[in-house]
Amino acid sequence: MGKIFSEFWNGLLTSKLNNKWIKGIAIAVVLLLGAFILKVIFFPAVEKGELGNSVTDDWKDESRLIDKIKNGEEVEDNGEYSDSIETTIKLFFVGANESSLDLFSSVIDGKVLTNDFIFKVETDELMAKYNEAMARISRNGQIESVEIVGSNLMVGSNTRRVVVAIKYLDLAEPVRVGIEVTTYIEEDAHDEHVDSYKQPLVSQSIWDIIEIIEKGAK
Repeated sequence: MGKIFSEFWNGLLTSKLNNKWIKGIAIAVVLLLGAFILKVIFFPAVEKGELGNSVTDDWKDESRLIDKIKNGEEVEDNGEYSDSIETTIKLFFVGANESSLDLFSSVIDGKVLTNDFIFKVETDELMAKYNEAMARISRNGQIESVEIVGSNLMVGSNTRRVVVAIKYLDLAEPVRVGIEVTTYIEEDAHDEHVDSYKQPLVSQSIWDIIEIIEKGAK
């Protein structure tokens, strides 16, 4: 397939066709096809569906995995956790619901943590600010389930806006909120068998997310 594509491309550039308009159309098609392939590989669509809640085995497995990674233990790499936007959303909400700062902060962009927390309060008030954010997101541990209902890739970026419906135990109707998740693609210089890996992180202000949730809960 690569050879055929190469021969087609070389033939296109060296052809005796004088019609630049036809050449332009063909080149544009090739570029669009390349962009589509890159999008499918690196920024796949987010699967819709319910992510569960804090008491299911699914959530507990996530917590155990993060604990192993933080303790330097070897974990089986099955590709399920490291590059999943669904997992990022899941850990974000389970961390808030269980007041686990390790889980909560592990899937938030460092720039967001800096701007929303570290630069906002004094060091001795930092933990209280994190706890406030987690409590307001979860309505004090009232999240029953989280469902992804849609997503779209923002134009010209590697950021996807993921729309979730959060069901709270104390609310009759789910609250919908759009969360921006940026996928960072990093080269792995320590593993010769892995060229790069994807790391999706919540890249939207946490206080903006809280504001939307609280407006939707009224």
